[in-house]
Amino acid sequence: MRRRKRALEDLEQQVQDHLEQETQDNIERGLSPEEARHAALRKFGNVALVKEDARAVWRPIWFEQFLQDARYGLRMLRRNPGFAVVAIVTLALGIGMTASVFSVFNAVLLRPLAYPHQDRLVWVSMYGGDMPPGAEVVTSFDFQDWQEQATSFEKMVAYSSGDETLTTADGATRARVASVSSDFWNLSGAEPAAGRLPAPDERGAVLLSYGFFERGFRGDLSVIGKAVTVDGRQGTITGVLPKGFRFQLPSMTMQGVQRQDVDAYRPLIVPPRTSDFAQLLFVVARLKPNVTIDRVHAELETIRAARAGARPSGGPARLRVMRLPDRLVGDARFALWMLLTAVAFVSGSRACGPRGWRPRGPPSSAAQRPR
Repeated sequence: MRRRKRALEDLEQQVQDHLEQETQDNIERGLSPEEARHAALRKFGNVALVKEDARAVWRPIWFEQFLQDARYGLRMLRRNPGFAVVAIVTLALGIGMTASVFSVFNAVLLRPLAYPHQDRLVWVSMYGGDMPPGAEVVTSFDFQDWQEQATSFEKMVAYSSGDETLTTADGATRARVASVSSDFWNLSGAEPAAGRLPAPDERGAVLLSYGFFERGFRGDLSVIGKAVTVDGRQGTITGVLPKGFRFQLPSMTMQGVQRQDVDAYRPLIVPPRTSDFAQLLFVVARLKPNVTIDRVHAELETIRAARAGARPSGGPARLRVMRLPDRLVGDARFALWMLLTAVAFVSGSRACGPRGWRPRGPPSSAAQRPR
């Protein structure tokens, strides 16, 4: 503060010295002292503007204005403590609500998936016909044909999930288990935190989520490589997934299709083509770049129609292909947009303060500055 005051005094002295020198020169040219002073001022220009330009060299003018306005605002809040408390609480609530709602908005609408290339992930399902009421699944026959013949996809994944019993030498526990085809690990971008991922044809592998690894096995890494039984089928725990990895694909529940946490993963065993039993599966695929939904739909329908002539699928079920983020969000998109708009509007109107309120005291420094 003292250094700044000294600098301002030096600037003032330099301006006065310049004016006095110019005035003296004008007197020597034959002007009267009064005329000489006026001529010096005309030649020098706006003294206040010159001082402001000089101060802008020392410190950016916007910063100087900010400090002035901040000091004025603090004085006004100190003079009106009641209003200050209301304003601070209102701003805190408004900012908090907006941040919370935007966090949900971002997680659900903007970035619903943490998987790579989420903009190219699609949900493939059959509905109607002889499909279970309300279900959005695909028969294992269709999945095998599409996986082998379709050219629109980089990866196609089939999966199912359910509550199963995991039994080790230390006891048994119930867990949500997802059975996934081998391309799931590439599509989701998963890498093990410990151990390894299953080999493509390794049927007995079991991977644990990080949360279930800590809850059910107390974080003991020696569990990797040990035998485990999943609903009577023998297997081996091959690895543990990272703490931040989540199963983010839809699963069928009594409330419909939604996302659920998964405790363990194992390879999906698809019935052979010679089987008379068709397993019902969820299917997600990653499109190749620049492939449209219409193209995918037409290609899958063509493959399905060719197979149906040799082995009918059992009913006039209809095919649906849609962006996976859209399937996850569903009807919540409009509601979330409305909620975000409402919160932003309410927060903005509260931040403006009561209508008609005017600060007491002098106008802000911005209004006092010379033009």
